[in-house]
Amino acid sequence: MAKKRVSRSSTHRAVKGSMHHAAFSARRIADADPAEKVSATFLLRRRPGHPKLPDQLYWSRTPAGKRTFLSREEFAKQYGADPGDLIALRKFARASGLKVVQSSLARRTLIVSGTVKQMNRIFGVDMGIYAMPDGVYRGLEGKIFIPKAIADLVVGVFGLDNRRMLRKHGAPAGPAGAVPLNPREVAKLYNFNSAASNGLHQTIGLIEFGGGYVRLKGKDIEGLKLPDIDAFFASVDLATPKITDVYVDGATNDPDSTPLNIGDSLEVALDIDVAGSIAPEADLVVYFAPDGAQGWIDAISTAVHDAVNKPSILSISWGRSEYDGNGNPSWTQSTLDSTSELFAEAAAMGISVFAASGDDGSNCLVSTGEAYVIYPASDPWVTSCGGTIITDVDKHFSFDEHTWNDISWSGSIWSGYIGGATGGGFSRVFPHPGWQPATRKRPLRGFPFGRGVPDIAGNASRYSGYTIQVFGVKQLVGGTSAVAPLYAGFFARLNATLGRNLGYLNPTLYEFSSAPSVFRDIKDNVSNAAPFGLPGGLSSVGYKSVAGWDPCTGLGVIDGALLVNRLKPN
Repeated sequence: MAKKRVSRSSTHRAVKGSMHHAAFSARRIADADPAEKVSATFLLRRRPGHPKLPDQLYWSRTPAGKRTFLSREEFAKQYGADPGDLIALRKFARASGLKVVQSSLARRTLIVSGTVKQMNRIFGVDMGIYAMPDGVYRGLEGKIFIPKAIADLVVGVFGLDNRRMLRKHGAPAGPAGAVPLNPREVAKLYNFNSAASNGLHQTIGLIEFGGGYVRLKGKDIEGLKLPDIDAFFASVDLATPKITDVYVDGATNDPDSTPLNIGDSLEVALDIDVAGSIAPEADLVVYFAPDGAQGWIDAISTAVHDAVNKPSILSISWGRSEYDGNGNPSWTQSTLDSTSELFAEAAAMGISVFAASGDDGSNCLVSTGEAYVIYPASDPWVTSCGGTIITDVDKHFSFDEHTWNDISWSGSIWSGYIGGATGGGFSRVFPHPGWQPATRKRPLRGFPFGRGVPDIAGNASRYSGYTIQVFGVKQLVGGTSAVAPLYAGFFARLNATLGRNLGYLNPTLYEFSSAPSVFRDIKDNVSNAAPFGLPGGLSSVGYKSVAGWDPCTGLGVIDGALLVNRLKPN
């Protein structure tokens, strides 16, 4: 079914960067129900006359020990929305028949609800139902339009299209010498305990888009034991940390054990277990949001501007390829611009952000034979975390470490493919940042030389992974989604040890890659190519792990003791 031609009067203007394409392999099968209730988020402009937000050049030129950060309250006063703009937008929404659900000057957001019929009329769109091999979504094609009367006030509109934007990144006998570990053992191997504090007075924010963790059946009361979470922390001889839930756009802690959701709950438990065992005295805040562009924007903005819990570290184990199999952007430019700006805001408030680089090598679940990277790991404001495998740990904690690609370890593309391979490559969206050195590794097949992914790496293979409990069942898991919370825990310890937040990390990490380096370089010539298609079929092109930075393991694995020494005051 073709989408209808929507007539737009001269009173409307297109929202910059709002072009939508149908999802890969999707086709329109029906018009959206005109009576269906829809929630949408307006993102407002900053207040007129605001100072320039510190850019990457500023952070590159300002050493870690000399940085100053704004409190969330100070940031809101300088960079938040203008109260007059918010009042005007509220009036417009009510006059248009929309219900105002929530607003925030600090986040610059106004959330409204209305019917499909109302939204189609107000935004000049034609929402439809689109079918895909793995389900259906309500969506649109083309741009979103907004009345000129409020166009200058609004920089983004999210929620009209509710396609799933995000995927989580998360055994038979493995390679010789590889055995399951626990996060505390890995922390010891990486010298993370050199950061003497256990993360006291630090808060780690975990961003989640489905699932949940199990409380006592039938009850949900503060202070009650969490069976699955408690079981894990008891297994590593730790008390369960303080965990606070924050619900965004109606999402909740929903540990549904159905097959469709058990993997999401596995991701939630993994993030909590890993971050909490590395920094056992830090508080954990879990932000639950719906999986879609609106939920994504609202979750990140809620966490960054959370003036109650005040996370100093954010860990994100979800993402999606920058482009789809049709060659279209998987994300609208408006979503990318708005998210990247939120990460820049996090930097101004001293918040460090970690994201998983993905578990499907350079294929990124696109399966065209080209090389891809996922977002948000490709955002230059984010510290992207790739994967390794640890082998041959002895009683003296000597060990070997290699690039994570369980295909290479199996010796066959298909017979032993369990667990995936580290994501990595070059962004087609973000240019090469000044703090990232030029490299001999160039993008494959003529793509632009953009921001390189990942920045750092850590234990990700399922063969050297972690045993956690979900719905009472122990499971061995890995993935780069275990690396982001691992480093989130370490930097929470490091912040507490130094008595200050480090904030935006990338310029500092690349500065410390020169001699004497704080990294253990992974240079084993292993590729991050991954198979797709039918058994015995094709494999994506990939990169290899070489000396220095590379698109598999980045700069390498941080040695905690060396980094602590570099950051301590003279």
